[in-house]
Amino acid sequence: MANSSAALAVSQERSCVRLALTVSRATNQDSRPIPRCFIASTEVNGRTISVTQGKRSTAFNVLQKTLQRMGIEPMWVAFTDLTVVAPADEPEDEPAPTIEPAFPGDEPPELDETGEHEDPAFGLVAVPPVLDKGGWLTPLSDPLAWKRCYLAAWELVTGFSVYNFHGLSPRECANLRAAIAAIMMSGDAGARVGVLARAVNPWAQGTNGERTMPWVRVLQGTPDPTTKPYRAGAGDRRDAYLTNLSGLPVNPERHESARQWRERRAARSFVGTRGSVSSVAARDARNEKRAQAHAAGLAAKQAAYEAGQDDDIAEAHYKWAYCAVLRFLGEIHAEFERQLADAGVTEEQILATVAEMKAA
Repeated sequence: MANSSAALAVSQERSCVRLALTVSRATNQDSRPIPRCFIASTEVNGRTISVTQGKRSTAFNVLQKTLQRMGIEPMWVAFTDLTVVAPADEPEDEPAPTIEPAFPGDEPPELDETGEHEDPAFGLVAVPPVLDKGGWLTPLSDPLAWKRCYLAAWELVTGFSVYNFHGLSPRECANLRAAIAAIMMSGDAGARVGVLARAVNPWAQGTNGERTMPWVRVLQGTPDPTTKPYRAGAGDRRDAYLTNLSGLPVNPERHESARQWRERRAARSFVGTRGSVSSVAARDARNEKRAQAHAAGLAAKQAAYEAGQDDDIAEAHYKWAYCAVLRFLGEIHAEFERQLADAGVTEEQILATVAEMKAA
């Protein structure tokens, strides 16, 4: 699935950072060098990133790949060689002993309470990430750590980088979202890259401080193959339906105009007692009835809002009044009455409202 476009996207996502490289020998508890055990390390934003391998060149290559997986393109500006000359009976090209590397492609070592996992000789210096008040890692609390967990989760689930995916089917998108969310929330994705924390579901509702949106959108530039790219004009249409954490519309004017448009469209589609109209006069007469019913429905809906009801209750009041007026005028809105029946409003209640209208 890898291609040139994916490679270009990866290169554009990484940021070049000037770093200093240090290569040293791993030592045992007696401070004696361990044969064929080299450590390549550097510091990024105060965090030590190190890799242990059986050859110096391999340690350097693995360290560079590790930084690239973190979204960093290293630019080496200094090199410090702390290794000693290997004895004649210790050629580097001999098979190296099995060493647990601090590389995201292998399972992390078991952590204990003694703090040994934080020794650079083990290839990992764990720095606790910044968490929110609930104890979760989010794109707002620690953007770099959360993105590392997100990228690691894709590789754990699929075996490939997130940048290699495109054109997924809806079923594939749903399955990937569920699997990636589970592995991030369990903490396994973070443990894979040395981030000891549980990360929030990328597609759960979060906030950027101003409006509600999925967490993966909060961290701009994060790749998401499960969502179709935006098209021209799509943002304006979506703005009409955006809500904040309280469930209220972010743009009330657009939200209300979109709702009214849906109401008018639904009001035009109904089955009357007289069937289809066959003349201009009959059609105009039916449109006049619809207009009266729509006006009554809007009045009932506004009264529900003023009484402190929510959108669902106000919508039911609109349809109830709409159907009652149509019944009063000799028509039946079959679709609205079916929806009201699902909401618990029976035909007898609608007819009782019609009787009250006739008695007024």
